[in-house]
Amino acid sequence: MSQMPKPLEVYANHLKTLGYEIEEREISIIARKEETQFVFATSDEPKYVMAATRYELNREMIEKNKLEVLEFVNTINSEDLHHLYIDLEEGNSFLAINWLFFGKYDKEDFTNFMREIEVLELEILAALVKSGFTKFFLE
Repeated sequence: MSQMPKPLEVYANHLKTLGYEIEEREISIIARKEETQFVFATSDEPKYVMAATRYELNREMIEKNKLEVLEFVNTINSEDLHHLYIDLEEGNSFLAINWLFFGKYDKEDFTNFMREIEVLELEILAALVKSGFTKFFLE
């Protein structure tokens, strides 16, 4: 893994052991497994690693139900180490979710982190589908 920052190599190797296919980018990696896709990024001297995913939204439904959508996002944001945001600027219509893994790499801690975000991602997706706010994944 030549171009990505050195710390990401450790995370990429770990994600492979968890069954993810890895695509290297210049400053990040994309980890895919089944219908799940996360982008991981960090700096050369990481204090944290960020995992992110996003979903395309039904813009018309979002516009009609803005208050309900914002309440949904605020409720999710009040829980744990993740951050949701909606981008409706310049024709965009997607929901992004970011998670942060703080501290130095630790095999057990990172495995637990991945298990937690996989579960949280499924719970958030289920809530989105139930509410009718999503058209499912981008890409």
